[in-house]
Amino acid sequence: MKWYIASTLITGVMSVLITFLMTWNFDSKYIGVYGLVSSTAAFFLLVFYLGLDQALVRNFNTSENKKNTLYNCLLPCLVFFIIGSSFFLLNYSCFSKILYGESSLLFIILTCCLIFLMLIQRFFLLIIRCDGESKNFAINNILNKFLYFFYILVFIIFSLESKVFSLIYGLLASILICNIFLLRSVYKYLTFDKSLYFDKKYFKYAIPLLFSTFIIGLLGFLDKFLISKWYGLNDLGKYVVVYNAGLIFSYFTSLVNIIWMPFVFKNQNKNIKE
Repeated sequence: MKWYIASTLITGVMSVLITFLMTWNFDSKYIGVYGLVSSTAAFFLLVFYLGLDQALVRNFNTSENKKNTLYNCLLPCLVFFIIGSSFFLLNYSCFSKILYGESSLLFIILTCCLIFLMLIQRFFLLIIRCDGESKNFAINNILNKFLYFFYILVFIIFSLESKVFSLIYGLLASILICNIFLLRSVYKYLTFDKSLYFDKKYFKYAIPLLFSTFIIGLLGFLDKFLISKWYGLNDLGKYVVVYNAGLIFSYFTSLVNIIWMPFVFKNQNKNIKE
């Protein structure tokens, strides 16, 4: 419990510091690009989840074959991601003009990379949460923010020249390093063996969640997309700064969600056995 509380408070404080440093050192247009790429990735990520991330949380602790549960939830998401990202890349000019305002292959590549890394991180963190490894979970969340904070700090200390996608490069690097760190804890669930098989019950649980998940993701994306279209990336950057500063209050509700769901499902399994 104490690790969840500590990580929530620390990451909340670091998020405010990161927002402050971004405002200090980066042009508002670059912050706008950061907000547009991250919100686009977050929206399509919710679509690519197919609701299977929630199916993993629901079934992981009650499953006798946890490895099979992970593969049944993660692999369909990866397949859907590969199909979706291939479609985006083949039509990068059209999608980048709609989202970014100009034809940019790099914009689509970075967005797809961010979706992939965030997808992997999401499932890795869910496994650690369900396994009750609160210390590893907390350290990863803190490390993720710290690495990004350090990345921005390097720009300031050494007066490096920032570019349009500089903030995205730092975000990708921090998530990649954290995923490598998480790999140590989840590796035991990633090895293939003969016990793996397809189980459609996970889709039965996940599919009803698709519509609500899509709507939530769309609402989280539309504000930034419409601001960038109507007012431009400079104004979007200002909006992102204010929006991120207010997100510190959401960390407290996230804390309840992080602790409550694994606790309920783990105790439910315990009651069934008794």
